[in-house]
Amino acid sequence: MKQFIFVLLMVWMVLPIIAQNQKDTVFTTLDAPEQYQKKKRQYAIYSINKLKDGALLVRLKTREQAIKLYRQNGATDIADNIQADQEKENLRIVAAFREAYKFSPVYFFFSSATDSVKKGIRSGYFLNDSLKIDPKIVLKEDFFMIAEFGPLQAETYTFAQEGGTSNPDNTGSLERALLVRDSYFIQMRDPFPFYVSAMVEKPRMMAAHVKNLNDSFFRFYEKHQQEQPFYPFND
Repeated sequence: MKQFIFVLLMVWMVLPIIAQNQKDTVFTTLDAPEQYQKKKRQYAIYSINKLKDGALLVRLKTREQAIKLYRQNGATDIADNIQADQEKENLRIVAAFREAYKFSPVYFFFSSATDSVKKGIRSGYFLNDSLKIDPKIVLKEDFFMIAEFGPLQAETYTFAQEGGTSNPDNTGSLERALLVRDSYFIQMRDPFPFYVSAMVEKPRMMAAHVKNLNDSFFRFYEKHQQEQPFYPFND
């Protein structure tokens, strides 16, 4: 009888601990997506307000590896055609941004200079409107974001600022988009207006794509400019 009472007593003492642990586990599991959504919204509002006083850096592709491979294998004509086509596209992109982007100052750089951007180098690789490197072009703004034409990526449940990395998997929803990345080169996410559809087969609509992005920036900014933006990764 004493042994039975002892067992009941132990069960009575242990059950609240088990229940509390289960409660904590459930709370943590349910709270993570909620905290994620909250930080997404805070970061989006912070970013659009900072971008208004910052700059947009447009990354232009060079297709260097493909061109080099064709040349090494004697396919010079193919390499020349790829290079010429890419240059034409890059010139269209520059012209489109000059015409339709008004939200913030804009700079252009080749994808081969990505490491320079990541290292915080402020000049020596920015391009003029003829795609020539101009040492006189200096990034003056402290805050910047990246824009480029390319495939969308699946959303990741981590932030670069918290040790996360981008997810390289494409969503498959669009062949191509004009998309926006943060200064860590991580694709932005909702509710930030981080992309507009930009299909490859319609290159003449380049300015329209840029205008769509520009307009979405202004709408989001005007909606949230009265809110107090703050950086959500300090805690």
